[in-house]
Amino acid sequence: TILQLGGSSPKVLGAATELAMAHHSYAGVNLNCGCPSERVAGAGCFGAALMRDPDQVASCVKAMHRHAPVSVKCRIGVVDSVRDLSDDEDELYTSLARFVETVSREGVSRFIVHARVAVLSGLSPDANRKVPQIMPGIVQRLQSEFPALEIVTNGEVNSVDDVLARSTGLQGAMVGRDACRRPWHYAVVDEEVFGAANPVKSRRALLDAYAHYCDRAEVELAHDGYSPRRAVLK
Repeated sequence: TILQLGGSSPKVLGAATELAMAHHSYAGVNLNCGCPSERVAGAGCFGAALMRDPDQVASCVKAMHRHAPVSVKCRIGVVDSVRDLSDDEDELYTSLARFVETVSREGVSRFIVHARVAVLSGLSPDANRKVPQIMPGIVQRLQSEFPALEIVTNGEVNSVDDVLARSTGLQGAMVGRDACRRPWHYAVVDEEVFGAANPVKSRRALLDAYAHYCDRAEVELAHDGYSPRRAVLK
């Protein structure tokens, strides 16, 4: 399990990472440099707005990396408004490569890149996933020019077939909301993508296993009026 954190203060992010790792056995933490929501990007330079300050992001991940492996989730670029969108892939790539090169110096070797530009104002988060055009070639180029890094693509990866097609030449493809909309579609991913046996043979078996997990979580994690079971049901 990877914990995603948002923020722009190295001190706070470092402390949050230390606290999280002290209480949970996360495989690592991820810094959100990709959320275009005005409530996030406009509040203390969180999310996608951070891509404009690679040095600050480098300071953040340096503080986080003292306590855990760190990855970064980002876009291929950022603009202020829709009228600033450009289809100049070379210009976008130059800025993205500078961001990745700067941040990777502080121990980050894994970047999950949504292959769209983030528009910081004037678009809803939903529109930010539809209006800017998808440019997967920029992500492919990033991997070819930074072969020592693990580059994962994201954005309009909406099927197992998409995973196989979009991850070619990369370290992987991240599925977002589609996994929530139709999780059973991805039950074959172990076999189709990784060549391993699928661990779950039926929906009933999956639900039974999930119910047992929820029972354990209720015993281990419930506290001060918080109930994992109730949170799942809501």
